Amino acid sequence: LNIADLVERAIRLANRDVENFSESDPASFLDHTWKLLPETNPALHVVTTYSIGDYRIALKRMEGFLSTLDAQRVFQKWGNEPKADKHASLVKAAAKNIAIAVRYLRSKLYAVALLEALALETGGNAPLAYITGGMPENGGPEPLRLENYIKDIAAVETPEPVLEALLQGGRTTSSGFDMQPSPIAYHLVRRLGETTVLKGFDDARDWWAGQLTPRQFLDRQNAEVVTTIAEACADIVDTRRDSMKAVAARYATAR
Repeated sequence: LNIADLVERAIRLANRDVENFSESDPASFLDHTWKLLPETNPALHVVTTYSIGDYRIALKRMEGFLSTLDAQRVFQKWGNEPKADKHASLVKAAAKNIAIAVRYLRSKLYAVALLEALALETGGNAPLAYITGGMPENGGPEPLRLENYIKDIAAVETPEPVLEALLQGGRTTSSGFDMQPSPIAYHLVRRLGETTVLKGFDDARDWWAGQLTPRQFLDRQNAEVVTTIAEACADIVDTRRDSMKAVAARYATAR
């Protein structure tokens, strides 16, 4: 073997290592992404106790990585390995998966931001499962879930089909620390429209960067939505029922 052959072998190996970026199904691509989250965020291994903040940090790290990742740098090329048309196809697929994954993560992060801000306004950070309800278990009774208490309010937008499928149906397989679907994020995208949700995500980034308080973040959001989520939380979290109702009432008067 000469040096050129060895380099081509190395390129093939490197590209196989990241081949999930070229998945034709975004749900399958996100499956691989989700499997990495507990590796870099050990708190997620304890499903019943990881906090809203722990979950937000994990998603935010992944969003930060993917949103700055240039698809051109995912797949390597040297000489004729891979062929130009194959390399172009791989880069195009990677760009598509990265773009939808960032939109998906930002939609989920906006939902998490609302829950985290409400938690901080009503007693402090808390386990995510405490606020949203327990995770369904095969063969077990259906747990109380926050989304079941969210009032059905008129949708202003049907999400773009790929994003809708991811939020409503979820990733390809379930993970040990998270549900496949994202019902609260799905509700918010339908109720507000993706543009407004992404604007809310920008507000959340300002808050997480220390430029806003949780209260100021909530004040910038749709009052009807904040009221609806707070009222649903009041039905789930017995020990915060009164404080959640007080927050809901505050934003109800602002509508």
